[in-house]
Amino acid sequence: MHSYEKHKVVSCYNLTARKYADKFVAELDEKPFDRFILDRFAKAIPPSETTYEMGCGPGQIARYLHHNHGLAITGLDDSVEMIRTAEKLHPMIPFVVGDMLNLDLPSNSVFGIVAFYSIVHFTLKAVAQALDEFYRVLKPGGIILFSYHVGNEIISINDFLETEGASTDWVFFETDDIVQIIKDKGITIEDVVTRYPYEGKEHGSRRCYTILRK
Repeated sequence: MHSYEKHKVVSCYNLTARKYADKFVAELDEKPFDRFILDRFAKAIPPSETTYEMGCGPGQIARYLHHNHGLAITGLDDSVEMIRTAEKLHPMIPFVVGDMLNLDLPSNSVFGIVAFYSIVHFTLKAVAQALDEFYRVLKPGGIILFSYHVGNEIISINDFLETEGASTDWVFFETDDIVQIIKDKGITIEDVVTRYPYEGKEHGSRRCYTILRK
């Protein structure tokens, strides 16, 4: 049975931060639907309201939202090296080290939360905990957009990006399981959209994008 081992995930991304940025920092250029759904998210954020990207990695999503829509966005990740890399690449955006499962943010303090593939190492229990935290810090009327790989497999990768010792598990989720967690919490679902992969441009899995409102 899969378990979420935070130290293992953090170590993996600390070791691969620079290579990860080189590989993925421009990924949105090849993903028109991702840009479309991010545009939709951005248009729902009133001017001057606070937005966070959870599990921001090297900050490509935060950069897109800041550069294209002028969002006041902060990137958060629990990998120190990812945060350092993001700060170097996007000095105009604030980035902080933090834990999605235990956010150091006041309740009702953030209007928008985006988390692109940030739950891919979690168990379903950890997904539920992350959603609790997202919902807690969200202002009434606020919006959450998160995405994940669809399926029921767990992919264990050793020496990720050809980096010795960088190893962890990537977890795929069935959409019905994620939707059930959300419904059990009484959170309002605004939309759930699944797409097929862009062949040759990303991992060959279906993707699900879920929009929630408080």
